[in-house]
Amino acid sequence: MKPGDYTLHMLIQKVKDLDFGEDNDNANKVVVEVEVQRKTETSKVIENVTSTSVVDLDHHVFFELLGQSVADLDQTKILIKVLKKGYFKANLIGQVELDLTYIYNLDNHTKEHTWMAMINPNSEDFSSVAAYIKMSGSVYGVDDTPVELKMDDKDDSDDCVMPASIKPKYTQLLMHIVKGEKLPKLDVKMIGEGSMDAFVTAKIGGKLIKTKIVKTVHDEATWNQTFMIPVRMPIMSGKLVLNVMDLDGINDEQAGALIFDYKDLLDRPQKSFFWANIYGAPGQEEVKVFDANSDLADEMNKDPVKATKWKGRILIGIEHIADTESPKLGVEPMSANPPTEKDENGKDVPSIELPITEQAKKFTAPQKYKLMYEFNSCINIPEHEGKYNL
Repeated sequence: MKPGDYTLHMLIQKVKDLDFGEDNDNANKVVVEVEVQRKTETSKVIENVTSTSVVDLDHHVFFELLGQSVADLDQTKILIKVLKKGYFKANLIGQVELDLTYIYNLDNHTKEHTWMAMINPNSEDFSSVAAYIKMSGSVYGVDDTPVELKMDDKDDSDDCVMPASIKPKYTQLLMHIVKGEKLPKLDVKMIGEGSMDAFVTAKIGGKLIKTKIVKTVHDEATWNQTFMIPVRMPIMSGKLVLNVMDLDGINDEQAGALIFDYKDLLDRPQKSFFWANIYGAPGQEEVKVFDANSDLADEMNKDPVKATKWKGRILIGIEHIADTESPKLGVEPMSANPPTEKDENGKDVPSIELPITEQAKKFTAPQKYKLMYEFNSCINIPEHEGKYNL
């Protein structure tokens, strides 16, 4: 092991209270998957499982993460899934996602014997608990002492992050993807101005959401769409990555990425707007610095820290609703209707606030600036008869 190399050790201990739907009382086959940096490790298949079963797994998985930068570690997610094994495919029962750095920043870089509630992002009720999983995890690098993970004999209710029968708490994040400016011309033409079939994506708990596709005109694209993102509290998956993409048929091309901290987004004032800069790899447009499909270009386009070229900016708006009972995951058009508020009788009445689409327009309207110059003196000018002008 050398600097930049890390090992992730996960111990999947137990699962219980699995929601099989119509098959709750039937004998089912269950398997657990752990996915990290596109690598997947799978447990043995457990048979004869019902909704009331407590399944002992005692399953250890190890991931060798080599040559990691700080940004690599910061963006790494640990996705744990419980699947119902069928004849031809496995169906998702529930999953939980947490950041690698969430574990690494704990004492001894270790989290032990913790029950966690799992959700199914495909269900109608995003906040309903689909299963509970008991796990331990440890991360260690070249200068760290590995911690031995092993099963414990504690009661199953101990150290439960989300006690049984209590729903997880969520804050509903509304991220308004308004407009992109100065976007790169990834579809270069021999004659005329190039363009880009631009769209923005995010992966939340393993599920991809994306805006509509808009062809740029004068390097601009207007989406006016809202990402609805459930943020589980307390936050254990702290980074949100937006990927700026160009539709290219079979293989869509990435222009760059933007990375946000959920805590920072939730700390922003309600209905605040800001421009976020896009950074990525050079050489995707006029001058071919290197193959746009090379590993180096791919790294730059996915990691703004490694990127060397500014590729435009996106106007983003933020709203957040704490303690949402029914959080949603998906995409919808930005509302063009005035917001509502409660009157003294508890009825919804139109607010005096402008619709969110109108509030965004003041950030896209042309701005007038006045530049003032003050010239005080000149020195070392050549000798010349007459006056000097600036």
